[in-house]
Amino acid sequence: MPKKGKGKGGPAYDTSEETLRSLGYCRVNDMVVTPLGVQVVILGAKPDSEGTMRLWAQYPGELVSPLEPKTPEEFQEMGYRRAHEALHILRNKELNEERRQEQLSNVEWEELLPANMEVGESTLPSMSTANVTVVSEPSAASPPSSPPGY
Repeated sequence: MPKKGKGKGGPAYDTSEETLRSLGYCRVNDMVVTPLGVQVVILGAKPDSEGTMRLWAQYPGELVSPLEPKTPEEFQEMGYRRAHEALHILRNKELNEERRQEQLSNVEWEELLPANMEVGESTLPSMSTANVTVVSEPSAASPPSSPPGY
C-alpha cells in the first residue's frame, strides 16, 4: 500500500514496486544514470507541482527533483538507465561499513572487557618460556651430519 500523509515537503514518497515500475524500471535507492551522465538515487514517486505522478531522485549535492520521464518507454527513449550493479554493490558496502563503524564507536568497551584487562591490551595469553626447548643451529664450521645408514 502506498505511503500517504502530509509532511514538511508535501505527501510522502510512494515506494511501492507497482507504482515505481509503472513510471520506470527501478526501485527505491536504485542508482540511475541520467542522459547527461549524472548519477542520481531514486527516492520514490509522488505528484509534482502539476499533480502528475513522477519519479523523484536525489542528485549530487542533496538536490531533490522529479525525473523527466513519465513512463518506462520514455525512461529508455530519453537515455535514462540503471547504474551498473557493481556500483550498487560498492555503495551498499560503503554504507554497511559506515553503519558498522558507527555501531562500534557506540560500544562501551570498558564494560565488556574483564576487569583486569585494559582497552588495547592483547587478548592472547602470554607465552611462557618454561616449556620451550631451544634447539641450537649447527655452526657453519661443522658440516651437517648425515642420517645413519647413508
